[in-house]
Amino acid sequence: MDLRDAFHVTLPEDCARLTVGGLLDSVFGEDGTTRQSIFGALDVVANPDLPDMYRELLDVARLWRDGRCELRIYANNGPRVEPSRPVEDHLGHSPGGTAVLDLVLEQTFETLAWFARQGGDADEMLGWMRACVLLYFMDKHGFELSPGPDDEQDRRLLPIAEELHGRGLVTPPADGEAFAITEEGRGYLGELIAETEDYVDRYDVFGSVRVDEETEIAEFGARGGLDLRAQVYEDEGLDPLRVVFLLRLYDGALDESLARWREDIHEASFYDGLLRPALDRDEVDAAALDWVIDAGLTQVEEAAEQERERLAARDALRRALD
Repeated sequence: MDLRDAFHVTLPEDCARLTVGGLLDSVFGEDGTTRQSIFGALDVVANPDLPDMYRELLDVARLWRDGRCELRIYANNGPRVEPSRPVEDHLGHSPGGTAVLDLVLEQTFETLAWFARQGGDADEMLGWMRACVLLYFMDKHGFELSPGPDDEQDRRLLPIAEELHGRGLVTPPADGEAFAITEEGRGYLGELIAETEDYVDRYDVFGSVRVDEETEIAEFGARGGLDLRAQVYEDEGLDPLRVVFLLRLYDGALDESLARWREDIHEASFYDGLLRPALDRDEVDAAALDWVIDAGLTQVEEAAEQERERLAARDALRRALD
């Protein structure tokens, strides 16, 4: 990105005495007064997009502080910089002689590593997801895996198939045949679908919410609202990684990797990408979340009750006409 198009803001001279991490915390921190000061210092005449860029960077910094993303920092389009390094070590100068700190931020989401830091068993999670992916392609796309494949990609799938066989979800292949999904396997897929549809029915209402914390009013289904689903899953005691993975299966996201899924199935980075919405998410504070959840679930229950009444009235009318 050309520097003229990048986010920029003029800061007091004493900021040069901070560390790089301290400067980022100062500029993109949670203090409301500082934020308003930064907004006021933005040169919107030179670039009217700066306020929107600042809001996006505030979200990046929030996720970084919470440990939900990794942030690699590079100075002057060059070497990587540790957050503990002094700002003054990386200052350049504009043609007019003004001190300039030029940083490039690279944000990544290493979801499984985050899961492990929270005490989760990343290897177990990976094993479960790999089994689900293989079942998905066997069921939806008719993929056939023989017990003695010539292809190296297929040979690497055999341990996953054997694990599914041990659980009774696929049959052991007979002579000249391939692994096949059993009735238990199809039943297991049906259970996953039913579980996912329960999540959709109960929590999709939180997919776009406009929240007014002062009046404690939440508008659901609002265009451009916050997607609070992942935060709600976690608050409701659900595993957000499991829920997000099942939703990605359900919405056909795996079909995007149709040509390369036999390689992707083994790669942790593939699942990091699938699971990113569990970490890269909108949030409200805990107090607001409580009443937002109450309001959303009340709306879901009222809609469900109205649907039950509609179906009951329809059935009554049908019986009366018979």
